[in-house]
Amino acid sequence: MTSYLSRWSSFEGYNAGYPTEFDLIIHKADAKPEPFTHAFNGKDVYSVIEVKTKGIIGNVREEIPTAYRKIRENFDKIKKQFPDIVCCYLTLRETINPKKPKSTNYGKLARKHLEPYRFCCLSDTKAAFDGDRYTGQIEKGEWRSFVRELTK
Repeated sequence: MTSYLSRWSSFEGYNAGYPTEFDLIIHKADAKPEPFTHAFNGKDVYSVIEVKTKGIIGNVREEIPTAYRKIRENFDKIKKQFPDIVCCYLTLRETINPKKPKSTNYGKLARKHLEPYRFCCLSDTKAAFDGDRYTGQIEKGEWRSFVRELTK
């Protein structure tokens, strides 16, 4: 499985000519990075994905919106030159159903600041974890819609 995925993706890669590192790049199977780099030609890239384990940590009023805007601006730069590249943000877990009425819905905040790009959250932070092992449920339809976004 790993050798199959390695033909199609690069972890912590770049698009040639852009200083921004993306956590995951989905590219053509025969794509080769530029010599001595992890930079792929944008014509060979299908998708760039920013991946987080648990969203962005920081001050809700300043730091978090700024961090999401920076990600969105990086996506904008790529899309400007290569409009066919799909840009997505994937978080493994985030607070999307806060317990207290005045608590922050970080998923909603992320969606707002990342629009028009896809935000995908696989589980709510309240999901069960046993150490590092996930024992909860994946949010209904999130994985399917994420994959659909990448393959459109």
